[in-house]
Amino acid sequence: EETLPMAALARSNLAGGSQNIEAERQLEDLLPKVKADDEARQQFVDLLEILGPGHPNTAGWRKKLTATLF
Repeated sequence: EETLPMAALARSNLAGGSQNIEAERQLEDLLPKVKADDEARQQFVDLLEILGPGHPNTAGWRKKLTATLF
């Protein structure tokens, strides 16, 4: 069983079995804010950490983050 990163999880306020669904909702909401808002950017990175590298959408979210920042 994979363990979730505790610091990222604590900062995200996610709990329960629907973490991935809620994380992706939050990623969608945060994406337009990440360039101008350091806190939004940290939350976005935390959520990616919670999804983990094995999640099928993580790579796509990382690409969106990069495209938004640069």
